[in-house]
Amino acid sequence: MAYKESTSQAGWAGQLVTPWDVALEEQDWLELVQRYGNGFDVLNFVNMAGKTVNLGSNEITIVEEGVRERPVTVSVAQALTAPIDPVLTFSSADDSDDYVREGMTLLIPASYVTGQDYDLELRVWNDAGTWKGKSFSATATIDTAITTKEFLLTASSYGEGADGIDPMTSGFYERTTNGRILKEACGIEGGRLFEQVFKAVQTKYGTQALLSKEQIDASFRLDSQIDAALLTSNKNTNTSNLVTASIAGGNNVVRSFDGLIPSMKSRAAENQYTTNFDMDEFRATKAYLEAAGVLNRSVSFLAGSGLISNIETQNIDWLKTNSSGHTFYEKMKSVGFFAEQVYINSVMFDLMELHSFANINKFGGSEYSYSDMGFIFPKGERNVTVMQAGGVNETMKLPHLTLGYANNQGENRTRVVNAVKGNTDIIGGNAANSFDGLKFDFMSHIIPIFNYLEQTILVTPA
Repeated sequence: MAYKESTSQAGWAGQLVTPWDVALEEQDWLELVQRYGNGFDVLNFVNMAGKTVNLGSNEITIVEEGVRERPVTVSVAQALTAPIDPVLTFSSADDSDDYVREGMTLLIPASYVTGQDYDLELRVWNDAGTWKGKSFSATATIDTAITTKEFLLTASSYGEGADGIDPMTSGFYERTTNGRILKEACGIEGGRLFEQVFKAVQTKYGTQALLSKEQIDASFRLDSQIDAALLTSNKNTNTSNLVTASIAGGNNVVRSFDGLIPSMKSRAAENQYTTNFDMDEFRATKAYLEAAGVLNRSVSFLAGSGLISNIETQNIDWLKTNSSGHTFYEKMKSVGFFAEQVYINSVMFDLMELHSFANINKFGGSEYSYSDMGFIFPKGERNVTVMQAGGVNETMKLPHLTLGYANNQGENRTRVVNAVKGNTDIIGGNAANSFDGLKFDFMSHIIPIFNYLEQTILVTPA
């Protein structure tokens, strides 16, 4: 690879870029990785996004189709003694209230019922804005209040001449998310600049540019920031206090979004395993998928190194127990057994280890539990409508994890790098300041699209 020792080559020295803009041949990229390290390999979430899209709005509304039927989370505020109709409160946190319609039946499990040894039907009705349940039985009772349980809505029921059921309007959900602006910078002193090694490269856009070790290092740090934001970002609800000064004067709210873990905590099913993730935990996944209306039985299971190791150990023990006395599976442990796929209960799990969860310089720190965490995503893409500013709506098929970048009207904020020239000759023209050196400013403006998380499973240690 031909590196240019001169730092003032005419025609290409005016642009400095990130590695993602460069049309490097494979051997050049491998040489750069060898030269600067393979840190890019530990950025799981930047590279895990199933698709990237360009977006023209800082705040977008995601419209996604809901499951056709599902259990609802409900509380029964008081015991049932006929003819009293108990008040029913359906959870809005998991959108259970969107599935309730007058005339449907709430099925109360027999374990909560006195007076009959089978499940009790309550016909749901709306009493001036308050949901209540009328029992089909004149004698059966519910002796204690019920708090936050998942029950079924089953069949409707009417007498002759009654009005019809309300239309189902909850087939689609709207969720709003913000972008997040991330910045990085690096600099080279003038006394070192003339010794610096730059590479003359051609970008993907056909222009000529410069690439240096500092830019690659800064690109890695910027991508590491994106990686962390996609996983752990918190939406800014402290908008009166969390602000930054604007060049135009005054302060602007710091924009942010809920990352994957906060989003899954509020929207996905959560499997909290105790000590071991064994075959029973794998079997339970089918019930989670069916409850969310997922027909696809092929899933990706992304897990930290601790959880992967746990799964491998449990696989070995399970195989040893069920191998009819053979010692082959016992020997697998000593030769480096690695679980890549598990097929059980008609569900195929493709396992992938998240190496960043083992990196002690990142999520593998001893104060965190990421190593023992995992994510289960049904494979495939789903119909999602993205509503942007100016009434621009676009329907597309997207995987559960999609990374959006702000790119519109000629302003591409995917990954921006610019040089702030000091008292140096690398770019030419007027200096921006009198310091003896050169500063590179990097920026990325991201807007993730996490969709259909109700069909996914967050795996965490109890």
